[in-house]
Amino acid sequence: MVAVSKGIWRSTDRGASWQPCVLGGPIGGWSRAAWAGDDGLVCVVGDGATVSTGIISVSQDGGESFCVADAPTTQPLYGVAGHGDALWAVGGGGMILHSADRGRTWARSQPAGPHLLSGIWRAPEGRLWVSGTEGTVLTSDDGQAWVVSRRSGRAYLYGIGGGPGQSLCAPAGGGTVFMSTDGGAKWTAKRTKTKAYFYAGMACTGDDLWVGGNDTLLRCGDGKAWQRIELPPDWRRVADLHAISEDEIWIAGDDAILRGRRSELATGSPQTE
Repeated sequence: MVAVSKGIWRSTDRGASWQPCVLGGPIGGWSRAAWAGDDGLVCVVGDGATVSTGIISVSQDGGESFCVADAPTTQPLYGVAGHGDALWAVGGGGMILHSADRGRTWARSQPAGPHLLSGIWRAPEGRLWVSGTEGTVLTSDDGQAWVVSRRSGRAYLYGIGGGPGQSLCAPAGGGTVFMSTDGGAKWTAKRTKTKAYFYAGMACTGDDLWVGGNDTLLRCGDGKAWQRIELPPDWRRVADLHAISEDEIWIAGDDAILRGRRSELATGSPQTE
């Protein structure tokens, strides 16, 4: 499952073919992010096509059909994560929503302040991490009460996730990636020698860290140097990144999806029929 500006695309054969999901309701083509579990649960978040309001669409059958949930917010939603029957969504105005029943009902978590939040990641041990504007990083052990791990500067931390080992990664703008190797206590800005805005977020495959945005895809295999991955000539922007194994990643754009395996990329266009 990948999210791009034209909607949500679904594959059931490990990327050999892709079909657009019919989300229904006012979410239309304004989806922002998607999360898919192993048992058929899929959650898509975004904002309305004509009114800027948070929209949540949920599928219980792997994306074949969707129902619009009652979202207790008027703020646009930009990120979603899940585990088991639990789902979390983040958005404008510091909004953090939580569902414990597979997206059927939603409630607000502890207010997180006025910042826009778009990055959310659940670590394997269960801790949740959220990132957003003004260099904000929040963390929670239960998804209800949140504490500030970082809030400094003007950087917009588009996404957040786990890197190689015990590291954390939060890609930002201006070619900058923030890294932490001590559980979020201290964050260091790493320059990538690009000016890209990494709004596609990040992904980790084994020891490789990937960030993307604009027409730029970068890979870091040693924690220090960033390598630019050559994209097809007509590639316009990197919209979404998904690590699906220790050495395999999907890179989604507006009109195509690339399969990355270490340094090799093979192009595969979404199939509509």
